[in-house]
Amino acid sequence: MSKVLDKQKAENLAKTIRVKFTVSGLVIGGAKSGINLDSQDPHKRGVLERWYGVIFPLLKNYYVTDGYSNVDEIHEVIPITEEYGL
Repeated sequence: MSKVLDKQKAENLAKTIRVKFTVSGLVIGGAKSGINLDSQDPHKRGVLERWYGVIFPLLKNYYVTDGYSNVDEIHEVIPITEEYGL
């Protein structure tokens, strides 16, 4: 989540993740998604909840998420994903 997120930045992060996984022996590729929003926006929680609602089918089978770039894993990611049964 960043108010200055663009396609190129997301692509570069995905490439970095792919390299990180490859070096660590995990041949699973790499992907990155992002939300172009100021992390201090008062609508942040609702935006995250809607994003997880849309991405939920992929999270169950193909995609892993965690806290990154202005999203707190403990206070935001885990509570929302638990609501979806992940």
